[in-house]
Amino acid sequence: MNVNLFTEGVDLPNVDCVIMARPTSSLALYLQFSMRCLNPREGKTAIIIDHVDNFLNFGLPNNDRDWNEAIKTRDKRKQPKQDNGPAICQCKFCFGAFYRKEMQDSCCPLCGHRLDPEKKDYKIVNVDLQEIKENQAIKRRKQMVNKILEDQVIANVADKTPGQLTTLKELQAYAKLHNYSSGWAWYQFKNRRKH
Repeated sequence: MNVNLFTEGVDLPNVDCVIMARPTSSLALYLQFSMRCLNPREGKTAIIIDHVDNFLNFGLPNNDRDWNEAIKTRDKRKQPKQDNGPAICQCKFCFGAFYRKEMQDSCCPLCGHRLDPEKKDYKIVNVDLQEIKENQAIKRRKQMVNKILEDQVIANVADKTPGQLTTLKELQAYAKLHNYSSGWAWYQFKNRRKH
């Protein structure tokens, strides 16, 4: 194994996999790390294994970027540093992932929960390797939000009687809570609409 041998100034078109084990605060270095395996080649699938969550600070390597903002000129280097935190955030309440610029008043744009700034603490964790795809991430986020909303509806109907419920969602939550058959909620809702 070699470390930092091929970080800059070398063309390696046959690299298929990059393993990032070094955190960096440099966008240029991050892009050089990750782009090693993104050279185009017919039939090639690039794999980036980011053990240190560099993508949380810089986003995915193929993201569109405002290069005027990203390039550090001599004047910008002399300005005091502002740590705006990672470019990608995850809400601790709904577990949704989003870009920091989507936040308003330090609140999650998905659920509205207030997010407190936290310091990054690197620690070694044993985890299973998983592929990150944009479509899967969005689908997973929607599933989590739907689960939270469903749990909230169940909590809202827990102390009510069937006669106090007005929507199909409430009736479905009540049926789930009391282990009724799946058709019970629809039957109740349909009968109420007839009257």
